[in-house]
Amino acid sequence: MKVSDRVMPPWYIDRRIGIRKFKEDPSLSDEQIATIVKWVVDSGAPLGNPADLPKPRRFGDLNAWRIGQPDLIVTMPEAWVVKPAAPDDWPTFTLDPKLTEDRYIKAVEVKPAPNSHVVVHHSRPP
Repeated sequence: MKVSDRVMPPWYIDRRIGIRKFKEDPSLSDEQIATIVKWVVDSGAPLGNPADLPKPRRFGDLNAWRIGQPDLIVTMPEAWVVKPAAPDDWPTFTLDPKLTEDRYIKAVEVKPAPNSHVVVHHSRPP
């Protein structure tokens, strides 16, 4: 089991070499691992009482501006198409804002095309 083998949750530290104690170590304790193994292996991972579940998270409009209505929108000259079943792609785009004078930037929001959240998991402004 990946939890008892300490593969999950991922921590990427080999405790057999180098530093073995870390501040704010997110690793599961032996007791936590035993609880998970008992729940999964011994009990078949029962769901528990549905009444104890937290309320589902509510998301706003995925296509709305989160920084308010911008005074300048720079768009890509053509859409970037993600190929089906392609490995992770990390494209970098440079866009010309076509400004004729210097301007100060107060906020930037990178906004993928509507409904592209199924393939775009994050983006980073400059």
